[in-house]
Amino acid sequence: MPIAAFLATLTCACLETSGQGAIRTWPSWLRACTITGTSESALCGVVAVPESSGQAAGRTIGIHVTVVPARRANAEADPVMLLAGGPGQGAATLARQLSARVGQIRDRFDLLLIDQRGTGQSNGLHCLAPAAVSDLMGRIFDANRLAACRDELSRRADLTKYTTAASAADYEIIFDALAVRRVHV
Repeated sequence: MPIAAFLATLTCACLETSGQGAIRTWPSWLRACTITGTSESALCGVVAVPESSGQAAGRTIGIHVTVVPARRANAEADPVMLLAGGPGQGAATLARQLSARVGQIRDRFDLLLIDQRGTGQSNGLHCLAPAAVSDLMGRIFDANRLAACRDELSRRADLTKYTTAASAADYEIIFDALAVRRVHV
């Protein structure tokens, strides 16, 4: 069985047994917003996290959070968190597509979308594209271009701090800020 099908099966099995039934109230720092490409309402906000985990002093980055409310008023208390982030695309930019793909889940559960550090609106690590696409032909990973990109990004980010472990630490901070103790992934 392909991994995507396995994860979908696993997620659905967890959701069917959830049954908590308590309605979640989201914190007031989340503000009304609209899902790009639709007229659907959502809640959006930013959580400041240390760029270097464990160091309260130093540079902080804002992690963008989007909550797409369940369609039913008596939604389950524990949201479903949909993961995205590669290569560089934030989860919030996929809200319309993801919301449509998990329609039945969205009937009962709020969707939680977090732009992982270095993606989307969470200090996205993007270098300028060449002026012409033909400049990429034959040398997408041109060493000089990659070095220039690294140098450009290093002026505003410690690139050694954009790892899976750092993102996991961000999720813990975000869940605390949202008063979320359990999510379905």
